[in-house]
Amino acid sequence: MPKFPAMTMGRQDDELESLELLRTPYTATWTSLGEVPKNHPLVTVMSLVAAQFIVFIAAQAPHLISSGVLFFRFAAIVASTHLAIAFAQSLHFGATEPGFLPTGEELKTLMAKCDASKDQSCATGDELRALDAARSVYEEAFQHTCLAEAMDDGYYVKQAILPPPTVELEGLKWCTTCLIWRPPRCSHCSTCGRCVLEFDHHCHMLGRCIGRRNHQTFLLITWSAGINSFLIAFVSCYQLFTWYSSVGVPDLKGVPGSSLHRWGLMAFAVICASGCLYFANPRALGCGCTRRGYRQILFCIGVLAAAMLIGLLIHLRMSGRMEWYILGVTFSCVLSGATCPFIMCSALEQLENACRGSTVKRVAVDQRSGVRKPPISLTNVWSFLFSERPPSLFSS
Repeated sequence: MPKFPAMTMGRQDDELESLELLRTPYTATWTSLGEVPKNHPLVTVMSLVAAQFIVFIAAQAPHLISSGVLFFRFAAIVASTHLAIAFAQSLHFGATEPGFLPTGEELKTLMAKCDASKDQSCATGDELRALDAARSVYEEAFQHTCLAEAMDDGYYVKQAILPPPTVELEGLKWCTTCLIWRPPRCSHCSTCGRCVLEFDHHCHMLGRCIGRRNHQTFLLITWSAGINSFLIAFVSCYQLFTWYSSVGVPDLKGVPGSSLHRWGLMAFAVICASGCLYFANPRALGCGCTRRGYRQILFCIGVLAAAMLIGLLIHLRMSGRMEWYILGVTFSCVLSGATCPFIMCSALEQLENACRGSTVKRVAVDQRSGVRKPPISLTNVWSFLFSERPPSLFSS
């Protein structure tokens, strides 16, 4: 009987929680993907994308097209197209199983059904295809190990659910939660409670793991959303600045309108500066505080400036100086401006990793080990984007 190292209480609680999540069999449907985080994050993101699309088409695009400026016409068409692409890719992303690895119990059940189907039809076509996919995964994983050559078709799958032997299998790790051998580049996601093939990271914004089967879609989503958010933020800022420069701000309880006008410009400049400095290194700027404290200070400054700006916009609306379409422009500016830096950073990180043929998880492991990053090659991006999606290891 193999002996396992003793686990601490915290680790033991995590393992018990993950085992609770695995009691219900996994079904690869749109509503069941990502059981732990549910579909709330993805539905929220898709709702915001849909709202952004409606507001942009109804309020901003007509003014941009009628402006007569070729760049703004082009920006309106490109932004609308990328909004539609981002929404369609999000639907596809939600319907795609990320590349979960079946647990030991699920593989046992699947093999029992497929073995019984040799005499009578007990397994469906999807179950047979899932077992073939599992065979391919573990045949590739075990080919450089000390295991003997396969004696039958299900040999490697049977070996995958056996506990660790006295000799460790090179390049493979035993998952004490899923009770299965993990192939290379496969990691266990503590949020989803499952092992994921070619694990990149768990995206809390979308509530999904990024793995072998949905990594391409995730890269397309980040770039479509990044281009869209950048263009909409740029044209929204331009529309707001043009309108605000031409509007006259009325006095407010003895405060001159010209002073309110200047304060509004200063508040907008403070918000933009806080957003740019948010990603800077505080040590490079000579700040003695930690990165977390530095960002909290900038966040508070930005919130105060935003509150001042919102109060000024309410004053303009109450005095009848703000047109209705400016509300849509303000909504687009806030939403796109707040999300653009994060989306673009994620898109650039994903593109760099694709050029290096690596993942976020692999980069983190290599940094801890002191291994140099692989060289950048455009061939890696081409093969990554146009490679065929592997079949799912689940029957439905």
